[in-house]
Formats: sequence, structure tokens, C-alpha cells
Amino acid sequence: MIKDAIPVYVKEIPTNTAKEIEGIRAIFTEAYPDPVRVVAIGVEVDALISDKKSTKWDKYSIEFCGGTHLKNTSEAENFSIVSEEAVQQGVRRIEAVTGSQARVANENGVRLKSNLILLKALPLDKIQGPFTAFKADFDKAMIPMYLRIDIRKELQDIEQRLKQLPKRNSLKSYKAPPQ
Repeated sequence: MIKDAIPVYVKEIPTNTAKEIEGIRAIFTEAYPDPVRVVAIGVEVDALISDKKSTKWDKYSIEFCGGTHLKNTSEAENFSIVSEEAVQQGVRRIEAVTGSQARVANENGVRLKSNLILLKALPLDKIQGPFTAFKADFDKAMIPMYLRIDIRKELQDIEQRLKQLPKRNSLKSYKAPPQ
């Protein structure tokens, strides 16, 4: 949608009218002012008001306030989901960044993926120090969520191999008693 340069429309309308629009997103436990600011991507707010119950609005992003100040989706430049968490049962919250922050997140992800390849190439008995340093960098870096999931899985695999290292070494040094 960013590449499509879709116009963004903003209008203040009565809160009760806004709540009637099919597909509108809001946290309805929150208190909103009256009138409320409605942000719609790709469809004018007046069109929404004139046909509030239309299911065609489901394909648009329509929100109370939304905090956006873009006139067009292309102004976002980039987009990256960087975290997600449970808010309550059945409800997840995502954090996403756009523009230069999304670019930085993507660059961090590429850097960490490259460093992970180098880390995995190290002999297992030489990996502990670099692994600890990598993990510290990974834990604080803002990266896209899909890469965080992939890298975390690979780090868990390395941790499992590291846990086996003392067992392997003790088996190598074991000598059977004379018979």
C-alpha cells in the first residue's frame, strides 16, 4: 500500500456517526472526544458517512484518530513490524515503524543475519564468547519481527548444541577401566 501512494483522508465527525461505520477500528473501551477524528486510507470520510453499513469498507483502513499525519501512504516510505505482545486473551498489540526507523530496523536485521552466519561457522568449542556478544546485540537491536523469530530459533539451536558440549568432552576423556 505504501508503493501504491494511496491518499489518506482525515475528518472530524460526530463520535456516534463514526461508530456506525462498518469496519472502523478503534479501542472502544477508550474514551474518545466528540467529535472524533477519523482517518481513512483510500476512501473519503464523506463517502463512509453516506453509506455507513457497506461491507465494502472492510477492505480499507479506517480508524478513530490513528495518529497519522500522512497525506499519502507513500510518505511512510518503509514499514516494519518490530514487536508484538498479548494485551489480553485474544488481543495482540503490534508495534510498527515507518520511514527511517523502518530502514534502520531492516538494516539491523540484515546485519544480524549476516553475523549469525559467521557465528554458526565457528567451531563449537570457540563459539561461547562470540555467542554471548551476539545475543546481547540481538536482544537490544530493533529488527523486523519475522527476523527476530527466525534468529531466536537459530540461537536456541546453538544453545542446545552448547549444552551438549560438556557432555561430549567428558565422553571423549572417558577411558574404560581395564578388564
